[in-house]
Order: sequence, then C-alpha cells, then structure tokens
Amino acid sequence: MTADEVRELQTCLKAFGLDPGPIDGFLGLLATVAIKKYEVARLQPVTGTADQPLLERLRRDSSGPIR
Repeated sequence: MTADEVRELQTCLKAFGLDPGPIDGFLGLLATVAIKKYEVARLQPVTGTADQPLLERLRRDSSGPIR
C-alpha cells in the first residue's frame, strides 16, 4: 500500500472511533490493533493486515462507529 492509502486507512479507522495512532502513512502497532478491532466488530477474519481488500471494505462500510 502507498503512504496515501495507509493515511486513508488510518483516517477511516479513526472515523469508526478506533485509534490507529498518528495519521502519518506508516503502519504501527496501534494501527494493527485498530484493524483487528475493526475486523472483530464487523465479523471478519482477524488478520490485522492492512491491504487493499481492507481499504475497500472501509470505504464501503457505512455501519457507523465501533463501540
């Protein structure tokens, strides 16, 4: 993923109420944890992997914040 795509992913996770860490285009531990929380909440296989399919799911997801 490009740095711009990672920033978009981080921004989406933050919009769902998750803490991906700084919106800086770099994947760190907080982003991985946020991805896993997103996957659990949306009943997806838990991988913690930032990839194109995850970004596409985030773009389409209109379910609202994760609690």
